[in-house]
Amino acid sequence: MVKTVKAGRHTTMQSMSQKVSLLIPHAKIVAFCQSKGYGHYDQVLAKSRPALLALSDAEIISTYNAELRGFANYYRLAYAVKSTLHKLSWVAQGSLFKTLAAKHTSSSKKEAAKLRVDTDYILKYTSPKGIKALKVWKLKDLRTRPLREAWCDDIPDTRKITMARVEITKRLHANLCEYCGKEQGYTEVHHVRKLKDLKGKALWQSQMIARRRKTLVLCIECHKRLHAGKLQDWRFKMYSKAESAVH
Repeated sequence: MVKTVKAGRHTTMQSMSQKVSLLIPHAKIVAFCQSKGYGHYDQVLAKSRPALLALSDAEIISTYNAELRGFANYYRLAYAVKSTLHKLSWVAQGSLFKTLAAKHTSSSKKEAAKLRVDTDYILKYTSPKGIKALKVWKLKDLRTRPLREAWCDDIPDTRKITMARVEITKRLHANLCEYCGKEQGYTEVHHVRKLKDLKGKALWQSQMIARRRKTLVLCIECHKRLHAGKLQDWRFKMYSKAESAVH
């Protein structure tokens, strides 16, 4: 607003800067934070995401990186984009550390300290080609200048992580059925040629599609039932156990 004289009297009116600015709607930021399960945006309270606990650390970080980087890139031409999205970035980072802490039965501070390298957070993991480094994406990495090439944020291809021989070996050595949760038993790997061959009707197919994995570590009982077409929903199995315990 500027002071001016109009019709012989002093008044204030909106100035015309002749410049159009793109702003990020507050409701869009809140809706994005809620849809991804980062926590409470207005209260700046982060929470863990139980749906990601079955994934590896590299997969969890890649998921957070892709989500936040994609949202920031969509609004990268907006006015003061980095300062506007600072709170969202803070909540997302807190949610990441809490998710890692829930996975490893630790605290978010300890998980942050393990990844801390100078001013960044970097995860080092083993791949068939050696030690790799995965950096937690921050707003300072956002390129705000217009790009000449057509580019968008693609969903990360985590197959190099989840399908690597080292990753499968770790899952086998865990002696844990990834379907029914049975521990310390003989496990086998169920493998499909292509993810698009899965219909997604059965729960085990939905699990493989959601995790983008062509392999599923199963106990020998679940593996036999799967090939026989008699693999029940593990939630039904847990309900039956609870019901029998009551009776």
